[in-house]
Amino acid sequence: MRPKLLLFVLIIVFVAVAGIAVRLIVSLYHKDETSQVAVNEDKNSDSSQNLKSGHRTLSRGYKPQTSLKDLKVSTVSKPAAITDLDRSEGAYEDEAYKNKWEPLIERMRAAMDDDNSEMAMVDARQLMTAPNPLARRAALDLFRWVGAKALPEISRMLADPKSDIAQAAYESWETVFDEISNHKENITSTVQAILRVNDEDVRNGMLLKITSLPEETAADYLRALLDVPNREVADLALEYVSFMAQETMQNKSEAIKWIAGLKNVSN
Repeated sequence: MRPKLLLFVLIIVFVAVAGIAVRLIVSLYHKDETSQVAVNEDKNSDSSQNLKSGHRTLSRGYKPQTSLKDLKVSTVSKPAAITDLDRSEGAYEDEAYKNKWEPLIERMRAAMDDDNSEMAMVDARQLMTAPNPLARRAALDLFRWVGAKALPEISRMLADPKSDIAQAAYESWETVFDEISNHKENITSTVQAILRVNDEDVRNGMLLKITSLPEETAADYLRALLDVPNREVADLALEYVSFMAQETMQNKSEAIKWIAGLKNVSN
């Protein structure tokens, strides 16, 4: 075969082989890409399923599908300082704030600096009912600083007309609730706090916090909630008793009977 013809044949063979190689590489790339998409879809599906299965929706509220021993209630960060609140509402320019509430806040903070919580609480109780939101938020910061002793005051602020203060009050309630050493003394104020709350998510958060306690302690709270005249709250308490018992309670009498049996076993 002539050299030129041989060279031409070799070039044709090389181009053909190169074309096949390129097609193989492209095919493998698309296969890997498709596989990765499938994996991502599976992960997204699993995450979505986990979110759906993490809480079981009943007629009201949410119930975690875990035992009480495994249930963990997350802590929240400290509420924003008073200076972080929205100034656009003119709260700082309010004459009453400058002439009445600001001096009271300064006196309250001075008592805090002196570790005089009793004097600070006296001022904070005045501030918590002030029409100025900055004054009320300052009071809430003080109550959170005081801790469990201020839980009744924090509970009352759950119904604050300003939504961000009400939310901060709930976050403070969650944190301070962990500091309670004698739950029996706080049952009444906690029940009243739950009755003040209109937000369903907040109510469920409070009930979840309660059911994360030892069963007998949680049962004391739920027993009190079963007796409230607010039917919606009483029914919600019944659902949480069912959650604790891992069986459906048809009515208040069944729930009370289960709670009594729980106490008999613990005794």
